[in-house]
Amino acid sequence: MRPALALAALALAGCADSVRVFNASPIPQHRADISRAATGGIQALEVHGAPPDGAAPEAVAAATTGPAGFRPTRYALAAPGEGGLRTVFEFGGAAGGQASCRAPRGSAQAPGADMQIAATLCQGSGDVSTATLRAPGVAGPSSPGYEAAVRALLRELLTPERPQMFPRFLR
Repeated sequence: MRPALALAALALAGCADSVRVFNASPIPQHRADISRAATGGIQALEVHGAPPDGAAPEAVAAATTGPAGFRPTRYALAAPGEGGLRTVFEFGGAAGGQASCRAPRGSAQAPGADMQIAATLCQGSGDVSTATLRAPGVAGPSSPGYEAAVRALLRELLTPERPQMFPRFLR
């Protein structure tokens, strides 16, 4: 259901046909409290690499806001390796995950390329959740579809997994 909601939000931005968010690993249910800690107020954002429009990390952080339905959240640029609870954006097709919390490796994307972001929610040197975005036609913070695309990405990143209605041991 969440991907459908994300696509609905993107439809309003005029880019639902092309933006894709892949949720590689949601926040585990037993760590759902982290979702609340990672939203609201000003949160730390590490930015590695650059979107196709060449925006500086400060511009990426300034243009990034939390997803609708969560506590109002703004992002402030964090120094690499600052530790603590933070979101890491890697542009250019990086894989995300635990390596992103220890040694992120984004790259500058060529002008005209599809914007790609691997987002990882990190706590110290460990990853809590990961989601990946591919947004053709979105060049970065200068594009009209940037905010909707990144909000969809953050919704997937910050939403805890839902408990199974019928665990395997119940038959």
